[in-house]
Parts: sequence; C-alpha cells; structure tokens
Amino acid sequence: MKFIDKRRFKKLLMNQSEPLLIRLGSGDLSGYLTTGNLDQLKTIDVYTIRSETSLKKYAGFPKVLEGLNLMNEKHVKIHSLNDGDNLIVFFTDASVKKLIGYLVATN
Repeated sequence: MKFIDKRRFKKLLMNQSEPLLIRLGSGDLSGYLTTGNLDQLKTIDVYTIRSETSLKKYAGFPKVLEGLNLMNEKHVKIHSLNDGDNLIVFFTDASVKKLIGYLVATN
C-alpha cells in the first residue's frame, strides 16, 4: 500500500500551485514515510497539543488544524519528507487525493 500511497502523493503534489510542493513532487521522494489511516478526531487532538508544545518551530499549524476540522471524513493520512533543508509533514485524506495542509520545520 505504501507504493500506491507514494504514487498518489507524488501526483497530488504535482497538481498543487505552490513551487515547493511542485519541486518536491518532481523529485524521487526519497525518505518518504506515510502512516496508515488515522482517526481524524484523534489527529486533531494530537496536533493541537503539538502546536502548543512543540520545541521545534513549524509553519502551518493554523491551516492544518483548520483543514482537519473542516474534513468530512473520519480518517486522515500523514506523510513526511525531508528535502535536506526542511522536514515537511503533509496531511491528506485517507485516499491520498486531497491535500489538507502541511507543516514545515527547518532542520
């Protein structure tokens, strides 16, 4: 399933308008990691706490939390990439067809 998720994720990134996402999607996605389906409400709880307590500074928490709260689905997947300069954590629907939001932390 990870292979299918990676292929869908790459396509999802390439269909975005932001240069960072397109650049990442055009690469080989080395270091790509993904979760299985996670409960949407538990994910909101965990990332709300992380937004308040994280020692590392992440950009994007408000947009991610807003997107998670507006979802009409019960499950979410989390994907991560490290492009050498940044750790990027992406949130998608369970089918990996909709990007909910992403967090960026500089290494």
